[in-house]
Amino acid sequence: MTSRRMLAPDAEVVPTGDDRYEVRRRGATVEVAAHLVAMLAAFERGATIEAVAATAPDGGADAQAAFEALEAAEILVPLASEDELVWPDRAPVLETLFAAPPFVPEEPVAFAFLGVPYDGGTTSAPGARYGPHAIREASQMMRYSLHPHTGRPLGFADTSRGAMVLEGVWMSDAGDVVLPPGASAADMRVRVEGAVSELLRSGAIPVLLGGDHSVTYPALCAFERAPIGIIHIDAHTDLGSVELDRVHHGNVFRAVLDRLPHVDRVVQVGLRGFVSGAEDQTHARAFPVGMRALAEAGVPAILDAAPDDLPYYLSIDIDAVDPAYAPSTGTPVPGGLTGSQLLAMVEQIGWARRIVGIDLTEVGARSSPSDPTGQLAATTLLTVMGAVAGRIATGLRAQEA
Repeated sequence: MTSRRMLAPDAEVVPTGDDRYEVRRRGATVEVAAHLVAMLAAFERGATIEAVAATAPDGGADAQAAFEALEAAEILVPLASEDELVWPDRAPVLETLFAAPPFVPEEPVAFAFLGVPYDGGTTSAPGARYGPHAIREASQMMRYSLHPHTGRPLGFADTSRGAMVLEGVWMSDAGDVVLPPGASAADMRVRVEGAVSELLRSGAIPVLLGGDHSVTYPALCAFERAPIGIIHIDAHTDLGSVELDRVHHGNVFRAVLDRLPHVDRVVQVGLRGFVSGAEDQTHARAFPVGMRALAEAGVPAILDAAPDDLPYYLSIDIDAVDPAYAPSTGTPVPGGLTGSQLLAMVEQIGWARRIVGIDLTEVGARSSPSDPTGQLAATTLLTVMGAVAGRIATGLRAQEA
């Protein structure tokens, strides 16, 4: 063990009394003595475990064991080269979605949130990297809380229906994918796939906060190679040509359909606007339900194109909504859904089909105190999660009957 290690930037050192401390990170805890805490300063700029342990007054055996435990808990993280830190795939945030507790892999939850502050795949106005923060900030008006005596999730009151949703449903926030300044699209894809894979292994349904729509590609790569469908709600097809291996928010679903054989189909909902006749906006496994068809047939048109024998990943671009209702987005198109139409649609889809993953992308920074985009995004997520959880609970009750 000769490579250098660094103390992870998000590690916490907490005193527990009697000259003992706990070093914590991402749900892992290692107890150490006070004199070892002082020695951790040597890892702030990178050092080998052996070199630091050798400075201990007792010869270093206890220090060596403690530092190896910190390494196993990923509190001491490796340097890729002499000076380069190997960043974790994700890091916690101070303000979590709906004030949910931090994600801990060993503690099962129904839904786990993950921010992807990336807009390197944007071909129009940037700013989607601020989306995770904008959605989380708006969600503080709808706070997740636990019963003071039983510890059970209290859920949320849906005042539009006069009903409670998500009672007893556990959720947590896994923070943001770590994307250091200058991170490439390839870096983003590796980190998103790794973080989503971690959430899936825990048994949670991943809920991603974009970020531009290119973040959907690595999220889908994390799913097992069993057939899966996608319900894609968007003003645009995102079926542009993929040139020079560059996947961006305008061609992400062509890349998905051409490169991910486990994706059976993409049902594209809310399409509108005009594009050049020279651009191919079709694919053999893409099933469009444009605004005209949606106005004429409603949600049944979506379900007819989405057979119920597949699990579905629900991918929502906020620009499916008319910019009058969601102005903070990079490629707005007039003539879109109202906020109420989006909420009713995702609720029906969540009840009618088995949803195994969700993302909501292309939200920008709040443009003014009265900008409703982030709040609509947060409300949309609560609405679809309420339907998904309700469908699961109904199925469990049917099995028990």
